[in-house]
Amino acid sequence: MTTATHPLFDPLRHEPVTQAGWDKAAALAAIHSIVMDASDAFSPQGLWPAHPLDEPDPPEARYSMLYMGAAGVIWSLKRLAHWGPGTKGLHAGFTDVVPTLIARNRDLGLMQQGGTASFLMGDSGLLLLEWSLKPSRDVADRLFDVVQGNLCHPAKEALWGSSGTLLAAIHMAEATGERRWADLCERGATQLLDATVADRTLATLQSLALRDENCMNWHPVHDPIGVIGRVPPVQDCHGAPGIVVRLATMPRSPAWDHLLLAAGELTWRAGPLRKGPGLCHGTSGNGYAFLKLWRRTGDAQWLTRARIFAMHSAEQVERERTARGHGRYSLWTGDLGVAHFLASCISADSAVPTLDEF
Repeated sequence: MTTATHPLFDPLRHEPVTQAGWDKAAALAAIHSIVMDASDAFSPQGLWPAHPLDEPDPPEARYSMLYMGAAGVIWSLKRLAHWGPGTKGLHAGFTDVVPTLIARNRDLGLMQQGGTASFLMGDSGLLLLEWSLKPSRDVADRLFDVVQGNLCHPAKEALWGSSGTLLAAIHMAEATGERRWADLCERGATQLLDATVADRTLATLQSLALRDENCMNWHPVHDPIGVIGRVPPVQDCHGAPGIVVRLATMPRSPAWDHLLLAAGELTWRAGPLRKGPGLCHGTSGNGYAFLKLWRRTGDAQWLTRARIFAMHSAEQVERERTARGHGRYSLWTGDLGVAHFLASCISADSAVPTLDEF
């Protein structure tokens, strides 16, 4: 066990939580505002304006990936179509654009750091989106080949490795009922289990946890020398909230419950992120940890906390839009992720966009 000898989070990375109470009507209005703003900002040639914090190189280029590009926005507009008046069918005009996204995405080259298969940054997510909008055998076969070809990727994480691309196979298995997708998932799971020690996950997290009272957090990497003097972040991509979101369905046991609740408590005490309201490293992503704990435990305090973070994230969207004169048009780093989180808080579900649902 590692006992904290310095703070588990940096207060300068966070800001005081809003004093506004949960307001369903305000949440619905925020979803509608985000959806309509994104719809109005689209053009077939330029897709969506890039946000300075997501700026591609060259600046006039536009990302196309699920993570912070056009695919994530299009998927979001499709999923959010029933959440407000005037939003139904807003995604219908993207059918011709989606097949062009793989080539556009590859031109920027970002996802090629780990190959081109990546679920959130590469081909598999884009093909899954294309199939979901217009199912075809050709697209399904191409997607199958991409996922199968990524089974032996050296990375064992979800961004580049097979644990990410297998999400596409899971979604296809659920959507089609075809046995080949289930078989592919089984092969992929076997590959991951052969290369990792799944039953030591709890022990590893327990041994590496930084602890203080009833809170836990983790450094992004296990490097006893490299982390000296560093304070770990508290966000979905690095830190306690991501641990909760990814592991909240682990079997109920006192040890697992204690670890996950301590990680959730740390997330609440740290407060909303100054980085912004998004999913990957923002307030909404942290808020999904509370929704996961609500679904796991049935304790209403976690739903209450999630909804408070939802109101705060909506305020952040408006604040940043006013400051910059336009929204941040992306799923995992921008406004669309906030809209999904608001919708989850209204319906009291914990399904994380593109991971738990597609």
